[in-house]
Amino acid sequence: MSGYRPTWEQVGEWRVAFAPGAPRQAVCAILQDLARGTLPGGAETVKQSRVRHVMRVPLADGSALFVKHSNRWGARRPLAWLGARSRALEEFVNLRRVRTLGMAAVEPLACAERREQGQLEEAVLVTRELPRAALLPEALARLSEPARAELVAALGRSIRALHDAGFWHRDLHAGNVLVGGHEAGQPVLVDVQKLRWLRVPLPGALRARDLAMLGAEPGGVPGLLESYAHSGRRLQDHTGLRRRVVRAKSRRTRARLRSRGRRCVRSSTGFRIERHEHLRVYRRADIELKALLGAINVHRERTSVASGATRRGDPPVTRVADVKGGPPPDSFARGQGRPEPGSPSKGAVAVREFDESLTARLSHFVPGPRGLTAWRRAHAALLRGIETPAPLALVEETRRSRRVCSHLVVRWDDRARCLGAVLAEADAEEAAPLVRAVGRFLARLHEAGLCHRQLGVDCLLVRRDPGADESAAPALSLLALQPEEIRVATRVSARRRARQTARLAAELAERTDLPRSKLEQLLAR
Repeated sequence: MSGYRPTWEQVGEWRVAFAPGAPRQAVCAILQDLARGTLPGGAETVKQSRVRHVMRVPLADGSALFVKHSNRWGARRPLAWLGARSRALEEFVNLRRVRTLGMAAVEPLACAERREQGQLEEAVLVTRELPRAALLPEALARLSEPARAELVAALGRSIRALHDAGFWHRDLHAGNVLVGGHEAGQPVLVDVQKLRWLRVPLPGALRARDLAMLGAEPGGVPGLLESYAHSGRRLQDHTGLRRRVVRAKSRRTRARLRSRGRRCVRSSTGFRIERHEHLRVYRRADIELKALLGAINVHRERTSVASGATRRGDPPVTRVADVKGGPPPDSFARGQGRPEPGSPSKGAVAVREFDESLTARLSHFVPGPRGLTAWRRAHAALLRGIETPAPLALVEETRRSRRVCSHLVVRWDDRARCLGAVLAEADAEEAAPLVRAVGRFLARLHEAGLCHRQLGVDCLLVRRDPGADESAAPALSLLALQPEEIRVATRVSARRRARQTARLAAELAERTDLPRSKLEQLLAR
């Protein structure tokens, strides 16, 4: 199979490679519908993005096919070399190769490509549906303890056989493993487009990367590493494998955070980057541009009336009510993490304006654009699990290709109050749980690799939901209107942690009746 070359047949505008036993008539009908720009009859959408559409197409005999249709962006980038393989063809070849060596994978039926003057425009992969199949997490959740252990053992043996045969999956997450079919508890591989065959047993570092992506221990699939280590012809060192997986998992987490943090400055499924006259707009896909520009106009009117025709420094923050947005698209929740707090279609927002002059940037020790830095770091905080009012959009005003000012728009919650104002009304008994909550929040902030340069009580928000138990700890969040003060790092040093804790204790001592020593104890808990 290493030298496999598909045998192409011409079907209308498509060139098609059929696998043995493929339902040719049904596949040709599907391709004709796609060529006309219509969906095949009875097709049900499974996944859809701007580059790929995955659908389930039922057949007359009661079975079904899965069709993965990629446009020119999903099939291959438009500047790829002429004659390059499509991603659909790569997956078709990989599935045939894995199945030929006796490993469980979905059955490939056909691969089709449409080219114009040699340039790939779109590609299609057709596979047979696996009856009664479920994703790995769903199967693990619904099985009994003995059946779950048997499934994990089978999964470990399958992955070990894959690696011993020299296959590096490169995308082995739980969503790419199905369980079911004709053999109960049999794990089956899907989506092997990124798979590479090295033709020699896989090195330990690459094995650990696949296992870490699948969610191996710790905190993943219990028993998977033991099953993997004890499978195959040679017993593998379980302790050493665990250490490798932990390191690979840590590296993967950091790389994933960096990758997701860049999505807010690129046009993607969840974000839009566009120009409107002399404005450059970065916005979430579920926020309407018209309402966004209206909120910024309200901010400008209020600040001009309050400050006069001229002003120095950044103007105050403006609260604007009723900014509309459509419901978040499905792929926003799938590809960008969970929808941020405050994604309902209507609600109040806050607008903060940044001066983008060189003097302002140097005075705030920000080397790049202040608004863009704030936008990216607010998303970085959300991705790391730190609660903050959801950043909705950034609008930059440019003149002669230079940034003049920028406006950061975040969702606002009127039920959240500034911690400083809450402490001013609280006595010593009421302040103690608030200080403990601040200590826990500060520890979470540092564990996430975030450090706020000027963190104080006025940078934190307190919220108690109506009907919540009075004895429950208050919920704290970071004020997202000052995100340029946030620093993102791999880890926060012990010296910086101690310095920030001491500064916060000194500020709390001025706002409460608690002694400094007591405050430091509460913050350290």
